[in-house]
Amino acid sequence: MSENNVQTYIDSLNAALDARASYERSKNSDNSSIQDTLESMRKSMTHADIAGTLQAANVDPSFINRSERSNNRYNVYAAQKVDNAARAAKSVAELNHYSLAILKVAVALEKSETKLTHKDAVAACSLSVKHSEAKREAVIKSLRYAKHVAANTASTQASSSINALQTLNILSESRDAANATQYSVNRESPIVQALAARYEIAL
Repeated sequence: MSENNVQTYIDSLNAALDARASYERSKNSDNSSIQDTLESMRKSMTHADIAGTLQAANVDPSFINRSERSNNRYNVYAAQKVDNAARAAKSVAELNHYSLAILKVAVALEKSETKLTHKDAVAACSLSVKHSEAKREAVIKSLRYAKHVAANTASTQASSSINALQTLNILSESRDAANATQYSVNRESPIVQALAARYEIAL
């Protein structure tokens, strides 16, 4: 990957972050916290190594402005997890523990010839959340985040982690025979390979 290509990607990231900062100011000019968060992400994501990792993962540089609902754009907490995973792949940060648990569970479920669901992801995020299906619970049991987290917090964390992992093309969304959403691990992705090697996840 050439320096010029990475710089072009960084320029696109900067433009997207500028647009998001402007959008947030128009919503609430007094919300300095989100401006600080965006600036922190900018410092990280526009570093050549992190930007290169995002680009190699085919992350759309304007992802942070994607509309999630009619009055909201891409979740900022999910965006932080996107940045975090790229940093973890370069070994300059630890992968968010919710994202790590979900990735481990997704890989393990596929070895059991099934695929990750949101319900699985929620169960992966807390010792307090048990899966209603015994076979899935048996897979998740040893891999879940090893702390008691409230069910609503686990659900929120699962949603933002899945969102981030999809943005990074670590997970791909599909539908099962009953038209329920499920997620597959893109094992050949460089970022999946890097995270699997670092965290000893056997693909």
